[in-house]
Amino acid sequence: MSIRLVGIEEHFLGRVFNEGEPSSREAAQLKMFPGIQQYIADLGEARIAMMDRGAMDIQVLAEAVKASKGWLRGFGLLSMAEVDAIPAELERCVKDMAFVGAQIPNHAEGVFYDGREYWPMFAKAQELDVPIYFYPTIPTELEMKGAAGDYDQVATKLISGAAWGWHMSVGYHMLRLYCAGVFDAYPRLKIVIGHNGEGLPFMLDRIHRFFSKRWTKGKPQRDWLTVWNENFWVTTAGMFHLGPLQCVLAMCKSDRILYSLDYPFEDPEEGFQFMKSFQESGMVSQEQFEKICHGNAERLLRL
Repeated sequence: MSIRLVGIEEHFLGRVFNEGEPSSREAAQLKMFPGIQQYIADLGEARIAMMDRGAMDIQVLAEAVKASKGWLRGFGLLSMAEVDAIPAELERCVKDMAFVGAQIPNHAEGVFYDGREYWPMFAKAQELDVPIYFYPTIPTELEMKGAAGDYDQVATKLISGAAWGWHMSVGYHMLRLYCAGVFDAYPRLKIVIGHNGEGLPFMLDRIHRFFSKRWTKGKPQRDWLTVWNENFWVTTAGMFHLGPLQCVLAMCKSDRILYSLDYPFEDPEEGFQFMKSFQESGMVSQEQFEKICHGNAERLLRL
């Protein structure tokens, strides 16, 4: 049986970024992916060919092009340092450029977005009825120092970044948003997080139990589990083992799980083969499988 996939955590860096001088921390992270620049800057035939190799019908990127003839759609990449300009830029991206939502770095040099100065962004996203995708970002200097030890610097980068740290940082951030009351103020807010939920599905029951039993005053109107089920979507980006996915299926509604690849950091063929093994595993019905492959993304993003 054929498999049709829509990926929503796929990456592109434009000319301005590629021609600029990355920070030392950015450069260090990019060096861990040799040859990545030629793929991440391409929006033409090479990317389409790689998508075809992985049975992907659509990629949702941080910037899209009309020339793709429907293969590519866009998330607006917002500048989180310019706080006052964020709502207007989000509206421009959605209304003027037909983008399907926003993708934002998990923090702005260590600053998370539970502070009230960022709430107009959430208000605008709810008004426009588009999701915000929180994506892990480069570890701060403090995070890098905290991960350093008597081992190679590559290990430090991995612990603080792609192997562990930046995923846990996204989960931590989501709890901050909940505790600050963001989901009380904007109950229809749509949040997407990748990498099988950035550790949250595995800890979901413990978080819910401790918030329910230990937090007695000044807590949000809805409990954590309710907010998780009503305001969050999770993608499979960069995760290719059925064990973690089984946890996600147990802790998330099947209509809140979306396939993603994490291109070009991951191989489309590996993503396709993983989804093929998932289909053959019998873990979900064919209807649920097709929702995870493409149907849930099509509904969420109105593709």
